[in-house]
Amino acid sequence: SASSPSADRPNKKDGKSDPVVERICTKFKEAFDMSVEESVKTFLEAELFSDYAAVFTSVAVAERVGAWRVLDRQRKTKKVQEVPKTEPPIVLKPSEMFLDEYTNFNDEGFPQADADGKPLDKKTEGKLRKEFNITKKLWEKFEQEQNKYFEWVLYKARREIFEADTLVDYPADIQHLRPVSMKSKKALKVIIRKVPTDVARAVFLDELKQMTPELVDPKCRRDKKLVNIFKGLNQRCFKSVQDRVVDKLMALTKGDASIWEGMTASKKKDKGKEPKPPKEPKGLVNPNEMFSMGKDADKYENFDDAGLPSKKAGGDELSEKELGALRKKHEAAKAVWDKNAEAVKTYESALKDFNASDADAGGDDAIPMAQKEKICRDAGHEVVATLVMKLLYDKGQDLASEVNEGKKDPEELADLIVVQEFQEEEIITDPILKAIRKFDEEMTNKISTDVLRPFFDALGADELGTGTHIFYGELSDPEVEWARDSLRDMGKASGGAVAYADLKGFLEEQDVSDVPGRPPANLVSTLMAKRMDNWLGGAEVTQLFSPRSWRLKLEEEANADRKSASGPKDDKSEKIDKKDKKAKKEEEEEEQEEKEEVEEEDEDAALPMSAGGGRKKIAEQDPSKDKKDKKDKKDKKDKKEDKD
Repeated sequence: SASSPSADRPNKKDGKSDPVVERICTKFKEAFDMSVEESVKTFLEAELFSDYAAVFTSVAVAERVGAWRVLDRQRKTKKVQEVPKTEPPIVLKPSEMFLDEYTNFNDEGFPQADADGKPLDKKTEGKLRKEFNITKKLWEKFEQEQNKYFEWVLYKARREIFEADTLVDYPADIQHLRPVSMKSKKALKVIIRKVPTDVARAVFLDELKQMTPELVDPKCRRDKKLVNIFKGLNQRCFKSVQDRVVDKLMALTKGDASIWEGMTASKKKDKGKEPKPPKEPKGLVNPNEMFSMGKDADKYENFDDAGLPSKKAGGDELSEKELGALRKKHEAAKAVWDKNAEAVKTYESALKDFNASDADAGGDDAIPMAQKEKICRDAGHEVVATLVMKLLYDKGQDLASEVNEGKKDPEELADLIVVQEFQEEEIITDPILKAIRKFDEEMTNKISTDVLRPFFDALGADELGTGTHIFYGELSDPEVEWARDSLRDMGKASGGAVAYADLKGFLEEQDVSDVPGRPPANLVSTLMAKRMDNWLGGAEVTQLFSPRSWRLKLEEEANADRKSASGPKDDKSEKIDKKDKKAKKEEEEEEQEEKEEVEEEDEDAALPMSAGGGRKKIAEQDPSKDKKDKKDKKDKKDKKEDKD
């Protein structure tokens, strides 16, 4: 509530706010003190909030249900029509149209001065206002049509695949409508979790009329019960927190001369005479002590909190008649005592104001303490009124949110609401986790070992484009089975599922133990162990290396032994070195031939098996030519071995 005019504030004119009061209120707001707000909130909870919440919710639900019935009838009688995309006006926005030639713009973007800062004359202002309003209407119409288009696109996107557990795909035009995470400030994923049985009447929460305090509060204030509560509410609230508020404002303004700028101190003649202390009544006695002290101290015992005895000295009980007489004396003494205490309090307050009038430094122009306290009380009214309005609005916001979220909907409406789930959009940089998410939509960071084959295929697809895990997609089905068995044997597939961390370690760790009998600990050692087992079972050394590769490895070991056994180089050593270089060259040639043979063998291995177990050649190949090529290569190889 606005503060009333006061003789202490001569600078308040024509009903305008007192600048001193405004500065004090601003100072309080900047201090961000919550203790006063909590006191006001406590008062409102006891005085208003319970009744206000009931009325607000009732009004909001009625408004919401009424709007839903209108929408439901419209959809039944008329199919939702496609809304075309609207092009923006070809003129600048109102807030941008005068930027080059004018300055000092107000909140809506209208200029108050020309380029030099000179205030606009009425003729110029009228001309600009006319242009401004025309442009403003054009843009308002465009924004209304654009919002209708956005609503249509959202309506269509939500119902593209209208089934439970479906991710809503927001087109580019309505990306700004995606809900945003309060935590990460990024757009959330929206998943439809429940679709009503009557799909044609299904409705999303935000398709219904949204309740706000601005919409509902004015209707609440017309409620008969609330009308009586709101009457004088700010004054009652201020009275309940007055001491706390005024003390806080006095402390905030202490020592700040700028607060009192422009204020004239009260004149001395207003000070009046020094107050006199009240005359003490005859026979004044503290009622709490009148029977336990003084002339009656030896007559009674066993006193209560009010100072009344229940027994005579010596322990005898007082009769009801005796107690009645004592109560009468006690009440009379208490009445005199309380009256005197009130008179003393009034005197002390008046004396404080009298003495404080000259307490501030600065001579005759100083602001007396009593005058400052009065101004702080006026500012306190403003502070309390502002807090009441804020807290009431916050309460309305909370109540409106509950209604908008469908928590108060009647059953007939609740059955038609589409249930959505909002999830944080996960940013994944790890190819393994990216592949896991293909089979882990609930983000448990686990996958079943039954999907390892498609999981490895997903790694091969390389959705992130890193190129680091593509080769996993080349694993054969038997190798995938080996990996699955190994994970189970290692105890990392509890309940048939493997966790992301365990799977990542299993795939990416490269160490292969050389300790005999130690089981595989990762994919590399698993594949190596299985291949060794296959080799040992078949007794075929070529499963590990080709014959030529075996010979080269054995020769390398023999050469290494000879070099380690030889001493310093002499002429004979130099001849051996030349011979070694020649041999090395021949070995390189042989390795090239070996590579070609291996490639040819791989090609043969890719051919279908014949009934006899061998590889069946494609019909177009010439068998005689193939035998001749092999014979030539064998002869060439034998000649080189004889030469060696």
